[in-house]
Amino acid sequence: MKKILILIAVSIIFVFAGSLCIFAQRQNMSPVDFNNLEFSALAQKVDAVAASIQKSNAEISGKLDRVLSNQDKILKELDVVRIRASRR
Repeated sequence: MKKILILIAVSIIFVFAGSLCIFAQRQNMSPVDFNNLEFSALAQKVDAVAASIQKSNAEISGKLDRVLSNQDKILKELDVVRIRASRR
């Protein structure tokens, strides 16, 4: 029974202290000024990542174009080989 009473008393003190801390923090809070926050560094990082992604996409697109053009050349040469093989 004593343990329960001690637990209840400690809980009440803890809740009271927590409420007092929250009240004190709310009294000292000021509205957030978004102009003073440093979003420019974050924006620069996002721009750098976007530029890197665009560069990578352009490289991949160029490589795919080369692969497709090589594939067309290979298919044309295979047609020539088939024609030569069918003439024999």
